[in-house]
Amino acid sequence: MSSEEHILRYYDKKNNRLVHIENSSTPHYWDSLWKKKRTNIDKMYYRELKYGFVAPITRKFLKRGSKIIEGGCGLGAKVYALDYAGFVTIGVDYAKDTIRFVKMRYPNLQLIIADVRKLPFKDESFDGYWSLGVIEHFYDGFNEIVHEIYRVLKKDGYLFITFPYMSPLRKIKSKLGLYPTWTEDVNLVSRFSYYILDEREVVSKFEEKEFRLIWKRPKPHSGFIGLKDELWKHNPLQIIGKYDNFLSKGIKYIINKLLSNFCGHAILMVFKKL
Repeated sequence: MSSEEHILRYYDKKNNRLVHIENSSTPHYWDSLWKKKRTNIDKMYYRELKYGFVAPITRKFLKRGSKIIEGGCGLGAKVYALDYAGFVTIGVDYAKDTIRFVKMRYPNLQLIIADVRKLPFKDESFDGYWSLGVIEHFYDGFNEIVHEIYRVLKKDGYLFITFPYMSPLRKIKSKLGLYPTWTEDVNLVSRFSYYILDEREVVSKFEEKEFRLIWKRPKPHSGFIGLKDELWKHNPLQIIGKYDNFLSKGIKYIINKLLSNFCGHAILMVFKKL
């Protein structure tokens, strides 16, 4: 049985979200995933410097020299880009082998092994916090992460956050009953990977903690991924997604450009701590 046949997606009607079942999101899993990408780390860093959105968006809200943390930094490409852009940046991740590898390869980067639910920093230590596809990976929710973000950010500090969301396409599919209904099952919970979240619920959680939404990227991103994952199981986009040639890049670009508002995989928001 292929790995794709192990991937399941359920609709959690109570919370208006999707539950993605694949691989349990543990430090061991992330170490294994990032290990496969280590050989391309230099290329990954170059691409982030040239095409990445993290540093340009940060400049809109914070001055050079501002202190920033990325919670869940993985191989550290965003930390590298922010550092290069003149920000004092610290990356945090609980994937120990990954952090050790990056620190050996790029010893000048400030990287720490830690859990985003219990950060080893004093209150109000940072001007900005980047969270890129992290909050959705915890089965019990992200309340602890919200608390820690609030604690380590200074007053008037900025939270930059991305997460997979219920796009118009996913909402239509859920209303049509095209996802199986989520009911807690021990075997499924053990393979919980991430949630696809209700945008309003995320905003509400942060507003309850005295954050204010001040900016939202006009267009969701990763329209290609959002469409590929929501079509039938063995659709042509699954094959195209595995390649990085001229043709596949062109198809991805067109879909991202034209369809992201309808089927984008994730959204980017900026909150300010009050």
